[in-house]
Amino acid sequence: MGKLILVTVGSYNIELIPATTWGKSLAHLARQKGSGFRSIWDKIRERELGRADRKCEICKTSASSLICHEKWQFDDAQSVQRLIGYEVTCRECSNILHLGRASEDKVLWEKAKVHFAKVTRMEENVLDDVLDQAMKEWTQRSKHNWSIDISHEPLAFGFEKKLNNLQPSSQQERKWQGIS
Repeated sequence: MGKLILVTVGSYNIELIPATTWGKSLAHLARQKGSGFRSIWDKIRERELGRADRKCEICKTSASSLICHEKWQFDDAQSVQRLIGYEVTCRECSNILHLGRASEDKVLWEKAKVHFAKVTRMEENVLDDVLDQAMKEWTQRSKHNWSIDISHEPLAFGFEKKLNNLQPSSQQERKWQGIS
């Protein structure tokens, strides 16, 4: 297996999803009409919210809108993106985990930096350096086509082919849609 490369700073493990797999997630599959996955995703999400005691696992807030963030491991040698678990986050922490998306919107980026500084007690500009490092890795990984492995999630059994057959979302299509 290829080595796992994470940009870790404070409580955040930041790993940008390669452009070639944007939208190839269980949460995105649940949004697809006719996929048959919405009710399954709702069960997964509810299970994970309960596991996290309905709090953000990074900043510990009890936000009204929590996100079930899919955690992936990348096998760079085999070009396999493997689901390894979930992390429940508030919207602010999710924006930090999705630095690439947050950095596309100036207001969102500034809010992410303020929240980052509050949670980590680090200077806001550290997040700019983290983005630079994560973008270098993202650029390399986005040159490859990845196979998605969701075998970690027993409730998703039988959906791997459907997930792998999804077309990657374009930058326009991947705008945050509010489902998590």
